[in-house]
Amino acid sequence: EFKSLVTEVSQTQGIGIPNDAQMQSIFNDFDKNKSGTISFAEFDAIQAELLNRVAAASAKAASKGLTTQQLDQLQKKYDKNKDQKLTLQEFKALVVEASQLQGTATPSDAQIQTIFKDFDKDRGGTISFAEFDAAQHQLQQRIQASSAQAAAKAAAKASSRGLSAQQLDQLQAKYDTDK
Repeated sequence: EFKSLVTEVSQTQGIGIPNDAQMQSIFNDFDKNKSGTISFAEFDAIQAELLNRVAAASAKAASKGLTTQQLDQLQKKYDKNKDQKLTLQEFKALVVEASQLQGTATPSDAQIQTIFKDFDKDRGGTISFAEFDAAQHQLQQRIQASSAQAAAKAAAKASSRGLSAQQLDQLQAKYDTDK
């Protein structure tokens, strides 16, 4: 129930979803009486902190990045015609999966197009594997920066507006399986 609730809150607020260990840690902190459940009273008391913790967990996950091996595997996976080059469409698919693996928000299409143009050093309309290899670190930094911007916007939105009482009541009702 809690995982589904946190996932929906994350999506509603436009921030990344914490991993299982982070969710368990958040749950344990909010289960004040250590009963193994979070009562509605406990939930009401923690709503603002929950949003902040979810955003912080998302940002922490984003800072880890992917290994060179993971990026190489993605590069090969999305080189559909095996020509050792990535088209814009192949690159977009790669960036989406890399973002998901990092637990970060996916950069916008405009951001992906800008990154693609920057990495296409020979202006051939594709990113060669050599161009990609040279730019791997920069790609992760840009995905993380995009996610950090999204998390900052979401945190500002959450702190200034947060979820309404009605939204929280709807979420509580939706995930209360003990009815």
